[in-house]
Amino acid sequence: MQATRIGFHETSPVLRDREGRTWVLPEETRPDRIAAFTERTDLGPVDQSCSFDACCWVDEGNVACTKTASARKREEEGSADPAIVHVAGVSNVERVASGKDHICALTREGEVWCWGSNNDGQLGVSTERGKDAPPTRVEKLGRAVDIRADYNTTCARTAEGEIFCWGSGTFGMLGSARDSNTPLRIDGLPPAIDFAMSSSHACIVGKDGSVHCWGEGGSGQLGDGRQQTSKVPVRVDGIDDAVLVVAESGYTCAARRDESVACWGERTSGQLGDGSPSEEHTPIPVEGITGATRICAQGKLYPERTCVIDANQALRCWGKQSKLAVAATDVVDCDAECFVTRDGRVDCGDGPVAGVTDVGSASAWSSKGCGLRADGSVVCWTGEEGKKPNIAMKQATAIKTGSDAACALKGAGELWCWGEVARYASSKTPVRATGFDDVSEISLDDEIGLGGGLLRNKSGAVHWWYWAMTNLDKDKLDLKTKPLAGVTSAVALAGGPEDGCAVLADGHVKCWGASFHGELGNGVASRKMTRTPVTVANLEDAIAVTIGNGFRCALRRGGTVSCWGLNEDGQLGKPFTKRQPTPVAVVTAKK
Repeated sequence: MQATRIGFHETSPVLRDREGRTWVLPEETRPDRIAAFTERTDLGPVDQSCSFDACCWVDEGNVACTKTASARKREEEGSADPAIVHVAGVSNVERVASGKDHICALTREGEVWCWGSNNDGQLGVSTERGKDAPPTRVEKLGRAVDIRADYNTTCARTAEGEIFCWGSGTFGMLGSARDSNTPLRIDGLPPAIDFAMSSSHACIVGKDGSVHCWGEGGSGQLGDGRQQTSKVPVRVDGIDDAVLVVAESGYTCAARRDESVACWGERTSGQLGDGSPSEEHTPIPVEGITGATRICAQGKLYPERTCVIDANQALRCWGKQSKLAVAATDVVDCDAECFVTRDGRVDCGDGPVAGVTDVGSASAWSSKGCGLRADGSVVCWTGEEGKKPNIAMKQATAIKTGSDAACALKGAGELWCWGEVARYASSKTPVRATGFDDVSEISLDDEIGLGGGLLRNKSGAVHWWYWAMTNLDKDKLDLKTKPLAGVTSAVALAGGPEDGCAVLADGHVKCWGASFHGELGNGVASRKMTRTPVTVANLEDAIAVTIGNGFRCALRRGGTVSCWGLNEDGQLGKPFTKRQPTPVAVVTAKK
């Protein structure tokens, strides 16, 4: 297979061949041979490129754009159908490229047109333009055959193989120039057949197969054996047969003529695909915490610390802003920023939530959430000053909240949800999810915008869904769930379809999703993302699991705790080690 483009889809390496087909590296395969890639036909427009506010692609020679989910949320359009807008003023487009707040298009005639923010000259014009201004042509460039953009810098490759860049010159992206609103040629390069750029460095492939890079080099991403920034291109050592190149933050990869892929730069998360660890890869026996009865991950938006409730009903936390101190006493439940005290109050960090009483358990996202009372009523609060709690439903047996939706179980495992429960649709009152009568547990993804969840039935089977796949028809909710392969005896869940874990009846834990920091717990930190559950190493007695931002922790029989993943704020209960791909002991502070 002859690749024509190399890049990434989510976290998996992607190649596109000369027939326009897309190939993605299987999640369990080491990325060293192009032949190991498998074909994908579901990745959307080939030339889609996204800025912070919009995603654009080529539509029959025109540029089509739509607002990103984050932009719609900021503009309070989350429930509206995102309109597709065709950009006026530019046609015969072959490719689009997006930076932070600007977009550029390459036409079949070799012209480059840009629009959006121009605060660093990234549009290639000398004046600031409003965000609604029409596209403007970049002058003094010649005939371009390829374009790239990242953050506030834009680059183009000409028919002669020259590289021109404009915009921000931070990290030496423009050579010796700081910023420029006109294209500047990057000197010292052979004629290029391919090029790539990240927000802080750029690389080209020469006709002779050599690779040359410039810009930020603190992680070795320039490939010359040093860890220094260079304003002039340097040649990558040991490569003279490259055909394609991709540049990401901190590292670079090149596809070679023999269909192998070579990478260099940062390896803290396994980006180089060589299996090299950054920290310990085997679990350390647990020391310290005993008698824990409940575990949760806490943080305002993304959980950055772990808490347990011990046998004395004390809430003990470690991680960001916490050092295993006793955070509260008489605690019976905890979730996100909130915890429930023995007298039925809910505290989300600023004292008891007004109007919320007689609660036995709670589920929260940031400082908003819902509490379950002994009579089965569900009381919810928004965390906003001046807004009173409301009774969302009655006769519930369990509750779970996410960033924009909440669900509850009632009766013989009936599932009821409210909030933003379907694509571009929401319900202020609970609606029944059809087709489910034996749900034992529900887990919702806490990540903003990902929107999904997990269901466990009484037999231990697990299903997953995305809200974007869900249909809301008056008083019925069709979740369109799919079974989670490889999990048939689950007893506890955490997370959602993107990143999640399940505790099995035999005490093992299986996790799926990202493993940038070793979140899968199998001894590997990897750039890849897996949808296939992976068994966490050295855990055979787990009873519960919780998911934080880049880390995971499991509560074990006997009340001990094991954690794995990111540790930059001490989330794993041990001194800083940056990353830990397998479970390590949580060490308590001495009294």
